[in-house]
Amino acid sequence: MADGVAEVPFWLVWSPQGTRPPRYEHYSEAAACNEAARLARENPGKKFFAIRPVARFEVPAAPMNIVRFTTDDDGVPF
Repeated sequence: MADGVAEVPFWLVWSPQGTRPPRYEHYSEAAACNEAARLARENPGKKFFAIRPVARFEVPAAPMNIVRFTTDDDGVPF
């Protein structure tokens, strides 16, 4: 929230035994819990967590750096 704008809260469903990171953002706790329960039923023995991020950190991409070189321009392209 460094820029003063708060993010909309969301929840993720994550399994420590999973093969890929969570990507879907659930915009209610109930939706995330329902999805975690569904996945747990389909994957006996695996744990699923409904988790909510507390902060986001991001390093912005640097602006393009343009450097112009000086040449002895005699009109010859090489």
